Amino acid sequence: MKRINLVHKQLVETSRRQLALYGIEIKGSTSTDIANKLGLDRANVSKDLNRLVTEQKAVKINKRPVLFIDKQTLEDNYHFSIEDSLFSSMEQLQKLLIKEKRRHDAGFFDLVGETGSLKEAVKKAQAAIFYPVNGLTTLITGETGVGKSLFAEKMYLYALNEEKVPENAPFITFNCADFADNQHLLLSHLFGHKKGAFTGATEDSKGLVEAANNGFLFLDEVHRLSAKGQEMLFYLMDKGIYRKLGDVENDYVTNVRLIMATTERPSEVMLNTFLRRIPVHIHLPPLYERSWEEKMAFLSRFAGEESQRISRDIRINQGVLSLLLNYQFEGNIGQLKSDFQFSCANAFIETIKEGSSEVSIEIRHLPINIAQHLDGIENQRSLSHHLPESMLFKKEKSTQPFAFERNEQEDYQWIKENFLLVNKASISAVHEDQSKEVISEYTGKIIKKVNQKTISKDAVVKNMFIDNNILEAVKQALASFVDKESLDNYSKIIAYHLTIVLKNTSTSFEKKDIENLLNEPGEISMATKQIVYQTKNLLGLSLTELDIKIVDRLLNQLIQYTNRPHISILVVMHGENTASSIADTVNSLLSITSVMAIDMSLEEKVQDVYERTKQKVRELDNGLGVLIMADMGSIKSFEQKLKDDLGIHVSVMDMASTPLILEAAKLSLSRKLSLEELGQSLLSIMSRHWQSTQENFDPTDEFRYFETMMIHRMKKILVFLDSKKVFLLFKSVLERIATDLKIEITDEFLLKFIFHNGCMMEKILIDSTIQEVASADYQSVSHLVDMLEKHYSVVNEFFGIEVPKKEILNVADIFIYEFPEQLFLN
Repeated sequence: MKRINLVHKQLVETSRRQLALYGIEIKGSTSTDIANKLGLDRANVSKDLNRLVTEQKAVKINKRPVLFIDKQTLEDNYHFSIEDSLFSSMEQLQKLLIKEKRRHDAGFFDLVGETGSLKEAVKKAQAAIFYPVNGLTTLITGETGVGKSLFAEKMYLYALNEEKVPENAPFITFNCADFADNQHLLLSHLFGHKKGAFTGATEDSKGLVEAANNGFLFLDEVHRLSAKGQEMLFYLMDKGIYRKLGDVENDYVTNVRLIMATTERPSEVMLNTFLRRIPVHIHLPPLYERSWEEKMAFLSRFAGEESQRISRDIRINQGVLSLLLNYQFEGNIGQLKSDFQFSCANAFIETIKEGSSEVSIEIRHLPINIAQHLDGIENQRSLSHHLPESMLFKKEKSTQPFAFERNEQEDYQWIKENFLLVNKASISAVHEDQSKEVISEYTGKIIKKVNQKTISKDAVVKNMFIDNNILEAVKQALASFVDKESLDNYSKIIAYHLTIVLKNTSTSFEKKDIENLLNEPGEISMATKQIVYQTKNLLGLSLTELDIKIVDRLLNQLIQYTNRPHISILVVMHGENTASSIADTVNSLLSITSVMAIDMSLEEKVQDVYERTKQKVRELDNGLGVLIMADMGSIKSFEQKLKDDLGIHVSVMDMASTPLILEAAKLSLSRKLSLEELGQSLLSIMSRHWQSTQENFDPTDEFRYFETMMIHRMKKILVFLDSKKVFLLFKSVLERIATDLKIEITDEFLLKFIFHNGCMMEKILIDSTIQEVASADYQSVSHLVDMLEKHYSVVNEFFGIEVPKKEILNVADIFIYEFPEQLFLN
């Protein structure tokens, strides 16, 4: 790499770091600073920096000491082009940055799609605002709900910030559709009128055109103006003057900027002469034509707003995300927002009833038309590798999708270039030090990002989400090497980095080369090897040799690997190779050799086993103690005797299994666990495991065992509905029916009734088309049908639908078949 390129790279890194720390108070770098970083001659570096200024790649502050800042970094950070590369003082540059920051805050930059689907629209709007003397009249077109009013308001704010209108300039909005049926009244509102201009005009009146003087007038649904109204607007745009209704003598002058909007095709509803007079036409695309990243941005914004409104965290599961991203909303963004609010309300009601602090939005909370959207359900599979299992939005602040900046992508490429340089024999130790510094800065940047944002299953990275599986794979790999207090944070950092890696196309290496790298002693740390194995085995992700080396260097920035001793583990079990087999399995899975074994036969004397165990414990102890894991309680008697004979801290745990021994080995590698803490952690794991095996089928105080089994079985059948709520609802309905019919309900009939109604409701919700009533004669049991309709009104209210008559008759058939004598006697 040429020297000037090295100098430029270092200037870029320093400028980015300073911007992150100081913002507009950026300090700049001297040629001496850069020279010292690179180990180069200061005069040569100064020459290179001045050449970068000449090439418009750097900004120079021409005041002692002379300072330099990377130009592109400033432009990327503040979203504007710097025309001059030479400033007389840092204050002059900072004043410019302050102005651009204000423009960033008040302009189009928080508009979803500003650099995407709305990029051309924003360019046209800015041109319309800047055009001398008073800008250009603009017509915004697009379907209902695409954000025309918001876009017009953004144009007004942009003009304010650019000082194209006075600071107190008005922004007046008028919807022409509100008075479309009375054109005289509409034109009166716009242009004002003279006394007596029409019936009811008892005095002179000012119009909105006059009220908007020196500001903006936004006319929504402008196509509802009559031909006369359009001609009056045409005259206003052409001459800057207008006349009030009923005034044939006086012309009124105004300085107003017009923005108009329509949902119709302009050529079909507006006069050609009027349309041709509008120089700027901006079209806003419908929501279904926008990228799913932009749709996610809208969802995140709405979720953040709602979480603040209801003062509760909101969680959206993967199925809901997929349906909302795929559904074609007729009302576009406006309908998406209202439907999302409706879903929040449904979920919020459940939250209140259940006493939960988190509102979890499931498919059942969506409007029926969205929940039944089959394309969205099918596309859930194709989006599953992008979408997390759920996204959480905190009530404390509005959560926006988190995207990687371009800087991290460039950083990673820069790191790779440095590593390739270091691998060359001709490269000096200076570049090795530089490589360490680059990755150190890169690590610091990622740590800062992770601490600022929630990098988890809820996080977005450029065009993809960090899947929870990536985090879990990294956690599994690091669990044996990282303190439990740091595991979660380190895993997020590595998962964040791996996403950058996967977003970059790397040179492929032969599999045997990777295996040689991983098998070579001392080349790559055990923690890095575990990450490589876990991501490969669990996720099918392959890292190149270069990527593996960088991951290893990144880990070394996070974890200081030492040879500090850890608690030793000894497996003692009956059988020829039982203990040895388990120890070998654990050692192989964790790539360690520290788990030892003693195999004993059933015929072997206890004293002999004790002597062998005593010898092993003496060998294994490194000052932290030894954990003995056995299969039978007889070994438990060794614990106190070993302590007395050896003076070594020993703990014995019986009823051990391979998974428990594997967990013990992982925990023992944590440097902060004592022998007592390790034992307590294992007992806690065993307890949680036992409880989890009991949860699915244990009767609760609320349900009998039979009912619990029924709910769990129905949960596997129903797709959208909550099996527990279905059971409670229809059990209550059945009890009321039984009381009216004076019949006794058996568990068998309860099972039949609940399952029939659960499946029936899902069928109705999925297919709401009108069903024909069966032709059979039900006159003889009309009292039964009437009574069922009465009790099913609760069902109608609960689901917000009406159970079809045909389904009521089907339920009647169940009762007729089960209780023929009672029904016909009644």
